[in-house]
Amino acid sequence: MLLYNYQGMKLEGCLNITTCLPKAPQVVTVKRGSSASIYLDNSAYKSFLNSKFQISPVDMESAAIALISHQQKVPFIAFRALIDLAGERSTQSNEGYIFASVLVENLIRVISHFIKNLDNSSVFRSFGLRRRRMAFHLKLLFLGFLAFVGIICRADGAISRSILKKISRINKDGPYLGLVVPNSFEMSPLLQSPSFVPDENSPIFDFSGRRFRIGRLENETVIIVMTGLGMLNAGIATELLLSLFKVKGVVHFGIAGNANPELQIGDVTIPQYWAHTGLWNWQRNGDGPDDELSLESNGDYTRTIGYIKFSDYNNDTNNGNSSTNLLNNAWYQPEEIFPINGTPEVRQHAFWVPVNNHYFAVAEKLKDIKLEGCINSTCLPRTPIVIRVERGSSANIFVDNAAYRQFLNSKFNVTPIDMESAAVALICLQQRTPFIVLRALSDLAGGGSSVSNEAAMFASLAAQNAVTVVLRFIALLFS
Repeated sequence: MLLYNYQGMKLEGCLNITTCLPKAPQVVTVKRGSSASIYLDNSAYKSFLNSKFQISPVDMESAAIALISHQQKVPFIAFRALIDLAGERSTQSNEGYIFASVLVENLIRVISHFIKNLDNSSVFRSFGLRRRRMAFHLKLLFLGFLAFVGIICRADGAISRSILKKISRINKDGPYLGLVVPNSFEMSPLLQSPSFVPDENSPIFDFSGRRFRIGRLENETVIIVMTGLGMLNAGIATELLLSLFKVKGVVHFGIAGNANPELQIGDVTIPQYWAHTGLWNWQRNGDGPDDELSLESNGDYTRTIGYIKFSDYNNDTNNGNSSTNLLNNAWYQPEEIFPINGTPEVRQHAFWVPVNNHYFAVAEKLKDIKLEGCINSTCLPRTPIVIRVERGSSANIFVDNAAYRQFLNSKFNVTPIDMESAAVALICLQQRTPFIVLRALSDLAGGGSSVSNEAAMFASLAAQNAVTVVLRFIALLFS
């Protein structure tokens, strides 16, 4: 640990002569921090995180940096300057936006001190690094109030010349259609299909923990990548696919939960729009729909999309009347995006992301496909269908709750709900790459009856139906 050097370090505690914090700020090491796609301004949930997990800082980015660094085997550290006591409204909470400039100044001072002492520390020796024998690059990345430090021991960056040559050889046969799939059991029916023919020269390319499978499908050159569970993994895999290879379009497919009771398991849905419905501004208790959200005036957050009122789901809610709930409201937020044809570091916003118009029009021709409806002697109530729907949604949540499923359907007209598609959509939007998503329904989220046909029994059927539709879609797309 290098932080012993911070003992006694003086930090700024005053904005001006008359506006000061109750006590001088200090640098402390704490056990745990947590991140989520939530701007947390609710004291009840803040108190839960602290009591349950011993959390101190709560933010929206640090855990993503930590997870990627862990996967890439890169040392990292995070510094967070506390901007407020989440959800409190008192003179003791000292709202962060008032002291933001002081916090930034303190953070830069702490990081500068850290960097100055870093190359004299045992960190380099532990990684076999010596300044006189090996040059090193020190990368410093600021995310809000985050400082992330990584050591890179290559003069040519992370991609070697031999890898670049392999990528170049692969791209000579492009452009490719990119196929993005969440998990192995969803990918297996595709790989086992006689329609897929691996490339003779470069059937597999492994990079940064991902495996890219190159081949032909329905006589079209394709690159297939499995993402893994969740928005972060899906975003990383899609970004790598579009950054490394010449890709003319993306087809994302898999299974999903169902929020629409008019459809059934095995049906393959093709939404026109996707949204990430897990990015929230969690409002403090006591404020309501007419009260401005924290940082709303800065353009960081909005009340235009809508919110979920947790007290509507109290057990004693009757006839539309609900008692109060300390969890209050959570407002849905658009993602910040940075398109490749935009201005770097100038954000844009997106909530509902449309699939490609041409791809969606081609998908209309899929409605007569015959799909499987039985596993051995166990059959669904009717033969599954292919149907275009208006909207799908994603979040880092496996939704097995009927109340929230019904909310998403009634509030946003959502049909499939999953954990990856919106990430693929947002990356394709930023990269200006056409895409479409096909999701086979695996269960009625939170249903729990014989009518809902639980996913554990029919997941394999749903995965096979998704692949059947993908194969037909590719054949039609390039016919």
